[in-house]
Amino acid sequence: MAGLGIVIPRTGPGTGPTIPVALHGNGVTGATHRYVPERLNLAAGASVASIPDLIGSASLGLIGAASAPSPVIAETGGQKYLEFTAGVSNKQMSTSVDIGAAFTFATVLRVTDASWVGLIADGYAIGVLGNGTWVLRGWTGTAVGSVAGPARTSDFVVLFGIGASAASRLALSSNAYVSADAGTITAPNPSDADKLIWGSSFAPTAGSKQNIVEQNIWPFALDATQRAAHVAAMKSKWTALLTT
Repeated sequence: MAGLGIVIPRTGPGTGPTIPVALHGNGVTGATHRYVPERLNLAAGASVASIPDLIGSASLGLIGAASAPSPVIAETGGQKYLEFTAGVSNKQMSTSVDIGAAFTFATVLRVTDASWVGLIADGYAIGVLGNGTWVLRGWTGTAVGSVAGPARTSDFVVLFGIGASAASRLALSSNAYVSADAGTITAPNPSDADKLIWGSSFAPTAGSKQNIVEQNIWPFALDATQRAAHVAAMKSKWTALLTT
């Protein structure tokens, strides 16, 4: 009589089926989009063609010239993230989103030079200016309005872009830095409406090297308590990255 086959599931490298690892909490309920490149389970150095939306249905895909380099998986202390190369015109990652009049996009990331880095969500852009300071940009009706943040460091941080027209603001790592309301921003930029974009696509030597660990998007503005809860959840998960 033939014996019964027994399959032993696994959670790491090897053969046989993999037990899905539960997705870590983000500290604040109600998010409508969430992206975690580590969940792709790719080796460091592997090119990334798409990143699934773990809550909604707006997965990120590649855009840009066929000859441009794709972002890759990088790793620090056993924890993985997406890396865009510095000094070249990279492919970007993009999808369509319609979040609403007020929202928060919170990104765990690191930028290691002072060129503009692009993170765009439904008409709002967040990044680093040439002078090395963080900035959130929207629209004034005739030109780009913006609110400036603190100086960029080489550390991984949790960066909040809070879009609410004239009440838009920028916050860094919970409440370590919170800008005043951005009175210069009266609306999102209509040319970037309904878009979510990661990465810059400037000419060679102008692109920034950026590492994106995770992004969560809520259809409302997070208050100080909620931002602190999100940062605590991110520090609990990304222990090798969020060390400051």
